[in-house]
Amino acid sequence: MTFPNRYCPKCPHYLNTDIRACYTGCPDPARLTNFGEPIWKIKADGFFHTGVILSDVVVFSHSSSGRKGGVTAFHLADGSTAWSYSTAHPVESALSASNGVGYFASTGFLGGDAEVFCLDSSGRVLWRKTLSSGARSYPYLDEARLILALDDGSLAGFDRHSGSPLDIPRLSLPRGKHWLLKLDAHRLAVVSERGQITVLNLHSLSPVWMEPFSTGEEITSPPCLLPMNPRAISTHKTRG
Repeated sequence: MTFPNRYCPKCPHYLNTDIRACYTGCPDPARLTNFGEPIWKIKADGFFHTGVILSDVVVFSHSSSGRKGGVTAFHLADGSTAWSYSTAHPVESALSASNGVGYFASTGFLGGDAEVFCLDSSGRVLWRKTLSSGARSYPYLDEARLILALDDGSLAGFDRHSGSPLDIPRLSLPRGKHWLLKLDAHRLAVVSERGQITVLNLHSLSPVWMEPFSTGEEITSPPCLLPMNPRAISTHKTRG
């Protein structure tokens, strides 16, 4: 079974080349033509980071050499630009999405002027809040909360619907980029690019335990934790 670098024209999933239909059950597989070929492609002006599906568009975060950034949405059907939202500073955080709403954060400049944004599928800003530090983390999102690990080693939390700040315990995480990974119904792991895993109570966000680890190199892609044994960590890709 192989998966080409191509999305189904009816739904935002990769295609299964063996059954020639969407692996998750495409409602109209007969629409597939020129199977295995890209439906569309675009040339990025700067650097594209991560993308999420919001309704009928795919939204990418991006940054440029001029220290600007933002997010741009493209129509899934043909790749044409649906809308774009610019920020004063690069957007290097992972995008999170749920129920047609997307969330992302900017890095700020020298740790200041960073913000977190909530946009709907049309690009309309539902809310935006100032952060105490830039954020390049992979955030955690549940039914009520958006949780970010900031570059200064602290956590920030917001009501995902209103943007109201949440009361978050003070933590001393390593500075830099982090990944927030839900382990189970009670635990949330924060993995630092600099080699530390911190497991939090998912509800109170208070620390359960903290432990350094070493891969010999800096982590640059999302790690994989085994929920039953989060100390067994796989980083997949590192850089010197």
